[in-house]
Amino acid sequence: MAPVGRAVTDRITLLSGRFKHLAALGALALIAFVSLTLSTEEWTPIADETAYLNAAYNLVHHGTVSTRGDVRPVSPTADREPGYPVFIAAIMLLDPGLGKFTPACNAPPDPKCAPYYRSLQYANSFLIVLTGILLFSTVRIVTGRYPPAYIAALLIFLNVEANEMRQEMLSDYLALAITAGAMLCFAFAFVRHWRVGWLLAGLALAALSLTKAVFFYFTVPLLIAATAVSLIGWRGLGRKTAVALVLITIGYAPPVGAWMARNIAEFDTFVITEGRGGLALSAREIFNDMTPGEYAIAFLWWTRAMGDNLVRTHFPLSSYRRFQEHAKDGFYNFGHARYSRLVALEMRKPGVTSGQATTAVDREFIRKILTNLPVHLLTTLPVFYRGIWVDEFIVLTLPALLWLIWVSLRRREPLVLALLAPGVFSLLFYALVSINIPRYQLTALPALAFAGGIAGALLIERWRRRKGRTRA
Repeated sequence: MAPVGRAVTDRITLLSGRFKHLAALGALALIAFVSLTLSTEEWTPIADETAYLNAAYNLVHHGTVSTRGDVRPVSPTADREPGYPVFIAAIMLLDPGLGKFTPACNAPPDPKCAPYYRSLQYANSFLIVLTGILLFSTVRIVTGRYPPAYIAALLIFLNVEANEMRQEMLSDYLALAITAGAMLCFAFAFVRHWRVGWLLAGLALAALSLTKAVFFYFTVPLLIAATAVSLIGWRGLGRKTAVALVLITIGYAPPVGAWMARNIAEFDTFVITEGRGGLALSAREIFNDMTPGEYAIAFLWWTRAMGDNLVRTHFPLSSYRRFQEHAKDGFYNFGHARYSRLVALEMRKPGVTSGQATTAVDREFIRKILTNLPVHLLTTLPVFYRGIWVDEFIVLTLPALLWLIWVSLRRREPLVLALLAPGVFSLLFYALVSINIPRYQLTALPALAFAGGIAGALLIERWRRRKGRTRA
């Protein structure tokens, strides 16, 4: 066969193989989406959900992000990130059903409004499936192989524990998909030398920070590095690295900076959210007061599905009372209530504004944590353990993540380490500064599934080789 004919044949074979895998992935994604949507139950929003819905309503009808209900005139607020309200607002404009929502549905929560939220619940299912598709593409680009990509996608599609909250109107599934999207952009830029990918990665990180404000503290080092690059005039770093950092900064800084500028203009505070960080610190710091008995109980209490029931059956009430969310003096209620009380006390001082009061209380909690750092780090272990149970396959994926980090460090593979970084940050940072309820760790799932896909494919290959040698 002539060289030209052979090249054409090889090209057709390659395209045929790709189409086969795309069709297989599409079929898996469709099955997952149909299964998730058909099993979704009606839900009446509560707590954080009502704030997001109010913010979306006010954005559509009054042009401002405000979590206030039927209070007129509508004034802007900064107690929630804008990312998820913008997402809900877009669906409100597209879906007449969700468009019927008004803040009256939340005051008090009205079960009659439950049918309005159907499209938003289906959107959560779509975001889960989209995450699997994005992760499939990322693993395929990085490894050049399909088996680990399929495993990674299935670890998302089949993750019953992670997907069971899809009927709730919370920002976590949007953050999940954005994290996977940021990983894909980074992989494209690094492997395919696609400069636009760096810009898109910056935009994805901006969207992630504006959906989950804690990721501002993940991206800031990148911004500092980019600034340093511009100051030293490209010296000390390779040109490609410098260009990548600058493009990420260009994608990240304008949207995040614009929102923070809005907050400093409205509330005199240059933050993504006002008051949320300090509230999280208060709720987290209270666990530093655990007794040795409570510390031991925490690991069992926070074990998925069976832990709290086992504790109630085999231990006295005094040993687990403060872990119960309804207990007035429990960790959850006391940690939240004292923050509001301290801010109110601070505001009684002459001339102290709301922003100044929250800043003062936040600094006090940071001081308490830093002066008691060994205990704080010790209590981080059970709090970390609490969050990881969002993953149905955590007994497999967490060892896989640790193994892949170790291998990548030994082999000096910056791409893999960079792709795992958002998930590792999520696992550690939430445990350090928040109560780390499992849904917070949905942003760690892409990294866990990425590692699980690669490790799972490697184990299957080794098993097949051993089986082949045994037969021979």
